[in-house]
Amino acid sequence: MKTITLFKDLTMKNGIVLKKGTRAQISPIKGTYSDRICNLFIDGHDTIYKAGYPSVIKQPSVTSLMRWSEDGICKSVGGKRIEPDGYDSDGFPSWLLVMGMI
Repeated sequence: MKTITLFKDLTMKNGIVLKKGTRAQISPIKGTYSDRICNLFIDGHDTIYKAGYPSVIKQPSVTSLMRWSEDGICKSVGGKRIEPDGYDSDGFPSWLLVMGMI
């Protein structure tokens, strides 16, 4: 799991609004769409939410994405250096997979 701070307000399907600055933990989901969504755990909430990585973590710049696609080394959502089409040791996908560039 990775601890994050939401960078923008996030409205869930059940109507709950998670405010910008809320601390949360995310973990990857194995299986279908595992490179696009994560489990989101919020203190004080009994529900485990599913959310897209770009909704909960600020995306890298276009310049970074382009550089990574050329370099053969990319960062994962978890912040580790990995192959552009890979997953890190915690199961987080590369940003290039999340953004649909691979």
